[in-house]
Amino acid sequence: PPFYFWNPTSPPGSLSAWSGSFPFAFQIYFDSSAYTDIAIGSAALFGFHFPANFRDPYFATSITDFWRRWHMSLSTWLRDYLYIPLGGNRHGNWDTYRNILITMLLGGLWHGASWKFVVWGGYQGVLLSAERLSPGCVAVPALIRGLVPLAPNSVGGVFVRGDSLTA
Repeated sequence: PPFYFWNPTSPPGSLSAWSGSFPFAFQIYFDSSAYTDIAIGSAALFGFHFPANFRDPYFATSITDFWRRWHMSLSTWLRDYLYIPLGGNRHGNWDTYRNILITMLLGGLWHGASWKFVVWGGYQGVLLSAERLSPGCVAVPALIRGLVPLAPNSVGGVFVRGDSLTA
């Protein structure tokens, strides 16, 4: 692993460890987007046409917008087969927040069968619920709008980057 997350002979300081979260966010994006682009391109060689799976997620203006742009096939599946059958947003705010949290917890579990992924999913669910709870509470200048999803998702990456939840 890169030095900024874990080095058993010389653990990093806080600034070094946290500064590694931003490059890791881009690594995850480039890896994920690249493998889906390869799959889409390979399928096209055989006459199959699939839609794009990432649409500039770090240009999103909110966490909700980020999830509409990030791994769109998975996000759509989570929405259609978990969130909506749970009741979506049809039964009041608290049920909506519960449904978001359950959906994202299970989405985290889909990424890996360990507590670190469940915590990551819960963290994403809390972010989405908090954003829904306080829409438009902060006016974000256009120059730094891309940091809206990047910063909290970089923090979320810290949960999954370590070898374990305690790491």
